[in-house]
Amino acid sequence: MHHDDKTAPAIATTSVLTERSASVLGLVLLWSRDEPGRVGQVALVPRPLGFGRRAEGAPIAELACFAWQSPGEPLPPPSIGGLLSGESISRLQLRLTPTAVALEVVNEGRCEMLVNGKACRKAILRPGDDLMLKGEVALLCVRRPAVMPALRAARVAHARGEPDEVGIVGGA
Repeated sequence: MHHDDKTAPAIATTSVLTERSASVLGLVLLWSRDEPGRVGQVALVPRPLGFGRRAEGAPIAELACFAWQSPGEPLPPPSIGGLLSGESISRLQLRLTPTAVALEVVNEGRCEMLVNGKACRKAILRPGDDLMLKGEVALLCVRRPAVMPALRAARVAHARGEPDEVGIVGGA
């Protein structure tokens, strides 16, 4: 991870996904002060996106939306429910730009951003790096398939947050 208050290095931007199995960079929600039940949701970033509360008139498709990523199923389309809430999160808190190997992140909002524990306004996130909006959310940069492979063995479906067939609660 590199960060600098002046400029971020230029790296070619990735193209829009064309294959179901293509991998893409994204952010996984590790912690949320206001929405702890959403921990584990992912926002994939296949093209430049904003991150924040929805601004008046801003198309929802231009903002990172979080959702559950389930095996064999694509993420749902962007929706207002996919945005994370937080008292200190600005309407446009972050600008996210994917490159071939990293996410370029610029903090446009007032909430302090920490990357791998260090305060910064701009950063290059690689898979494994963490990003925190102070007192609001903690995120992990990941590389994932756009659509996770389907399960090979049949499983009895159960409601998210409820025990599975052997009594275990948790997991996706």
